Amino acid sequence: MYIFSFADQVIYDERFWVPEARHILEREPLDWSPYPALSKLFIASGIYLLGDNPWGWRTPSALFGAASIVLVYLVARRLAGKRTALLASLLFTTENLVFTFSGLAMLDVFSVAFMLLSFLLYLHHRYSLSGLSMALAVLCSPKVLIAAFAILAHWFLARRKRGLRPIAVFAITSLVAFFVMMPIVDLIATGQWLNPFQRIGEMWTAQTSMKVSDLDPEQLAHTYPTRPWSWILNPKGSGLNPSQFNHRMQITPTIWLLAIPSIAYLIYRYLFVRENRNTPRFILLWFGATYLLWIPIELYTDRPMFLYYLLPTMGAICIAVGYGIHRAWQRSLKVKRTMVRWCMQATITLYLLLHVGLFLLLSPLRASLV
Repeated sequence: MYIFSFADQVIYDERFWVPEARHILEREPLDWSPYPALSKLFIASGIYLLGDNPWGWRTPSALFGAASIVLVYLVARRLAGKRTALLASLLFTTENLVFTFSGLAMLDVFSVAFMLLSFLLYLHHRYSLSGLSMALAVLCSPKVLIAAFAILAHWFLARRKRGLRPIAVFAITSLVAFFVMMPIVDLIATGQWLNPFQRIGEMWTAQTSMKVSDLDPEQLAHTYPTRPWSWILNPKGSGLNPSQFNHRMQITPTIWLLAIPSIAYLIYRYLFVRENRNTPRFILLWFGATYLLWIPIELYTDRPMFLYYLLPTMGAICIAVGYGIHRAWQRSLKVKRTMVRWCMQATITLYLLLHVGLFLLLSPLRASLV
């Protein structure tokens, strides 16, 4: 919230969603009607309560971003215990990409929070509530629908022997909640009852009609589309309205550095270590559903994609890195040579300090002071 007053103009895709929230409050036709309205209602509620200013635009996003930290902790604790959860939530809190978009009035931070809640409820075997939360996530941003594949795949691999009833409850609740709540959300946003089936067609057209090859050079320069594989392979990111806000949208380098090694370590743990296979299995499925699926989708559709599409995956990456760090610390405690043990522990400590330092250097906090 500290940075709100320093960025007193709309940033990046806020130029779409802040005016859209104003249209909701002023009962005017929506410019981006094919997109679900729940996130827009959250932004509009901030403007209604706090005024048409940066505090009103961004406070709802900041609150949902903070809730996501708690949810990452709870998911990680369920999967891997308290210490891994503490490390994962620390890494997630100080991850530059997550922190940046938790302070912007955009759709995705709301959908990520509901997605994390859906994962947590699923891990606690609360299938109907998990389905309800997943429906809310899709009503915030349809892109997060691919996260449901993580739950479906995990049930197939780990819980199918318990019968079809749990996953059927999840799927049916998701569909029913979506079709019941979407007209209600649209009614609140537009004052009209809209056909949910027609709305789905509009969403599908909006998500698939635009192609990178159709964009002219000026559009490419202003939208910063990127290929999904570059999100992990290239840490540089892109600028966010540098004339208004001197900040780069990128993953914190310490997280980027260990993202692929941590996922590789989880693959090793899942394939070759019998102990507690559920932890690497769920994280790997989460990573695959919310990140790897974008690669064939992009190759097939040629739709513009952006680095912030990685936001639903950042929880999985931070938990994976936290899990690897915790395992490394546990391994160091078993080392008999004092010097080697100290070196291992000092390396882990320095990594965490470097991560926090790079976050402070790269985050909007520094940009607001320059």
